[in-house]
Amino acid sequence: MTKKVDKSVFSRILMLNEIIKVLDERSFRLSFRTIAVHHSLAEQHNKPRFYEIFEFAGVIGVIDCTHIAIVAPPAEDRKIPGRLFIRRKGYHSINCQVTCEADLKILTVNERRSGSVHDAAVWSTSAIYQHLKQQYQHGKRSSKLLGDSGYPLQPWLFTPVIGAAANTPRANYNRRLASAKNTIERCIVDRLTCLFHKHAPWCQVTFGKKPAPWLIDNIKLLMKLRDKAKSKYKDTRTEADWPYYKALRNFTTTAVRNEKKTYLQFKIDNNNTKELWNELRRLNAVPSKSNNKFSGNINEINDYFVNSIPSLTVLNYDLRSVSKFSQEHALLLNPSKSCTLLLGHFSNEFRV
Repeated sequence: MTKKVDKSVFSRILMLNEIIKVLDERSFRLSFRTIAVHHSLAEQHNKPRFYEIFEFAGVIGVIDCTHIAIVAPPAEDRKIPGRLFIRRKGYHSINCQVTCEADLKILTVNERRSGSVHDAAVWSTSAIYQHLKQQYQHGKRSSKLLGDSGYPLQPWLFTPVIGAAANTPRANYNRRLASAKNTIERCIVDRLTCLFHKHAPWCQVTFGKKPAPWLIDNIKLLMKLRDKAKSKYKDTRTEADWPYYKALRNFTTTAVRNEKKTYLQFKIDNNNTKELWNELRRLNAVPSKSNNKFSGNINEINDYFVNSIPSLTVLNYDLRSVSKFSQEHALLLNPSKSCTLLLGHFSNEFRV
């Protein structure tokens, strides 16, 4: 008896076999049991390891999602249009959900959702979510996963506590959770990245501009420390981390402004204004110069206005005389702008 297999399913099977083969070749000790999620054996092995390393009881793995860039699908597809694969950063991707053990062994991989789907939505439709939920409903409530704040807090999924005060049990819980979550990040970087680079060598090349000249090494170091502090606060959500990140963010912003001001003043003092303007145009700080050159004869335009409009002999005129003159000679004045009339041998600027 033969059974037809959908093309997309067959592609996933081939990809899974290739991943298992490569992991075996690289001595990553990933077996088919962990990919297929043999839950009973996985739970027996993982629970003691997570408690031994991170002091979490009943935890069998850590979960997170990563975006895999893909070639843009057909935009006119009726069933799955290409726009569904555009993530918030602007490129097409697949939102791949991964769970791993404490020893960085992969438990599950779910690559069935497009890049526009949120991590929480991928989790709520995954097989491991249904398995843990059914276990909990049947009274088996000893197995749990760890996730970040992008996932909902559930009886079988632990996430950080938002707004935990410093030096409290909740803050201690957030700290240990952030340490445990680091395993899935290392798993994705060390395991999946090398696999996708080998079996999906397509890469997106972005041509970037050189950094601003006032971003010296000290400023870059401050920006790096600021980003690390922000990432730590987003993971722990503790009150102790917020003042540190806020102070570092404000200090970095002030340092960037001062260094930028020093650079601009140095260029001006050394008469390098041309180089300065070119640098600002390169950074899109000021509009680029227009390449459209005026092709008309300026003398002909001046002669036209001088000869077509009678000159005024009285210079001291009020707004009413200007309005009357404009009506007699059919001149259209813009009431919202400052206008300059070239009338014969003189010009005068006024606002209507």
